Amino acid sequence: MKASALGDVTYEQLANKLHSCVIGNNFEQLTLATGEQLEGFKPLPDDCHGNAKRWRELHPQHQVVPGFLVINNNLFRKHSVVDTGLLLLDITPRHKNESTSLLRFIVFDGSGCFDALPNEVIHIEGDHH
Repeated sequence: MKASALGDVTYEQLANKLHSCVIGNNFEQLTLATGEQLEGFKPLPDDCHGNAKRWRELHPQHQVVPGFLVINNNLFRKHSVVDTGLLLLDITPRHKNESTSLLRFIVFDGSGCFDALPNEVIHIEGDHH
């Protein structure tokens, strides 16, 4: 995985890092899980972190991958997916009004506490301190 640029930083630094990752094409492509890939697993809406943990209990060879879903070049949402060894699989169902084309994902690098990071990060243009 090439995209890992997060860590123990301030909100502004985090926003700038995420924005830089997108601009530099330093992100991963997600695959939305199909019914066949889910193999009967019933993920819950709005519980990506719980879904990924439950998936790993059933598939110990897979890894939970925390990070940020790229909504646009300046908006990022905390999200968890699973690494099957072949691809990053997004197992959490999308809302009807949420685009299935949101497939860019920036992997959290593990430094600092992912749980303490904000659920949504907004980068403000020109805010590069």
